[in-house]
Amino acid sequence: NEKILTFFTSGEPLPLSLAFSANKAFLTAEGQVKYDGGKDDWIYQMKVKLKGPSVRKTVSLFEEDFDLEEKYQLTTTLNGNNSKLQLFDTDILLGNSSVKGELLAEKSAKRWLVTTKLTSDNIDINDILPTVVDDEHEKATSKEGKLLSDKPFNTSWLTYVDIDFDVNFNNITNGEILLGDYIVIANLMDGVLRTKVTVSGGYQDKKSNYDFELKAIDKALDLILLVDIKNFDLGTLLALTDLTDGVEGELDVDVEFQGRGKSVSQMISQGSGILRVDGGEGRISSTLLNLWGTGLTSSLLFTAAPNKNVDTKFNCGAAKFVLENGFFESQGIVLDTPETTMAGQIQIKLPEETLKGVVKPEPKKTSIVSIRTPVTVSGTVLEPKITVASDDALLTPFNMVVDFYATPFVLVKNVLSSDAENPCEEALSETGRAEKKGVIEVITSPIKAFFGVFKSKEPATQ
Repeated sequence: NEKILTFFTSGEPLPLSLAFSANKAFLTAEGQVKYDGGKDDWIYQMKVKLKGPSVRKTVSLFEEDFDLEEKYQLTTTLNGNNSKLQLFDTDILLGNSSVKGELLAEKSAKRWLVTTKLTSDNIDINDILPTVVDDEHEKATSKEGKLLSDKPFNTSWLTYVDIDFDVNFNNITNGEILLGDYIVIANLMDGVLRTKVTVSGGYQDKKSNYDFELKAIDKALDLILLVDIKNFDLGTLLALTDLTDGVEGELDVDVEFQGRGKSVSQMISQGSGILRVDGGEGRISSTLLNLWGTGLTSSLLFTAAPNKNVDTKFNCGAAKFVLENGFFESQGIVLDTPETTMAGQIQIKLPEETLKGVVKPEPKKTSIVSIRTPVTVSGTVLEPKITVASDDALLTPFNMVVDFYATPFVLVKNVLSSDAENPCEEALSETGRAEKKGVIEVITSPIKAFFGVFKSKEPATQ
């Protein structure tokens, strides 16, 4: 013991060789360590190699569950001391995917600062995504009867460490199908997380940007979110993720949101923002519509395309929603198919998630009479109810219904028959411009005459 102590305190490096095996995973390390007796105390440098036949089996050693069966290998060179750790020449192989990276962790007076950079030209998402099904949110929503959870946020993780994170992944694939290039730049400093994500190629013809800022304030999270998605191939993405191959079409999506709360439900209920969605030609299979059953989305789609045995084609679609004062309200929804033009307006009251709305189908063929009657939307987001609208229900489902429907339907029709790049989106813009020009003031007929609604004695579930 005295010789060992003398050796360490002499400042001479001590060779280090380590080999470990468990669950067919192998860890080897070769390097040296020394004790300098100063502020750094222990100084080390070594090359490390870790490999195994299954990520899941290795993670299970720590009594954790991570359902990823891919073989893996990690090689890196590391050095450091009591207040610094550096990894470089790092190569990670996971299945048939590979990643290169480097990391620097330094201890400051407040907390650790971690700077990392990862690059790759060869990633298959089948290699890196676990198949674990997280049913915690599903249990919470079924218990609460709401889509948005009231479970309190854990905000402490924002103050554990400061992070500079830079990821550049090119040619991400799903099997033989290209998903595109992904750039992620994230900075977590003094409890504030700022992130920018750029996606291009693959199922997107143009770049899409996702920006958000997240910070903890008195056990609540404050979120600013900006999303700009162009030419997003929704059908390809749903097929690639094995959700469905029954959808075709591209979307443009814009999101602006700011909110603060101690849970997801509270944050969105007290937040404000705008959501815009518009798309061109597309298709939804009849099989998928029937599988969706009586949900809100499927019910509205059946309104626009009542033939359940034929695939539904769409010429275009557009919607704009505004979140303010606890209400998530549409400022118009337009969906155009070869048979029908559907216009509507939906309101969601938060945090209760109750629905109010009206949807009006307008058939392009006079022989299609059965789908002229507007329907009202009620119930909740998880349990919506679609019923035939009466005159009174159509006139006053909620205060802002007049804002959209007072504009003549012929205006929407005229725009939809134009050469606009997206007639549905243009129709929403035109209705807004018409209001500003005072069109509402010259309308002498109420909404019921405008739509030609026949009064229903008793709403019938559709």
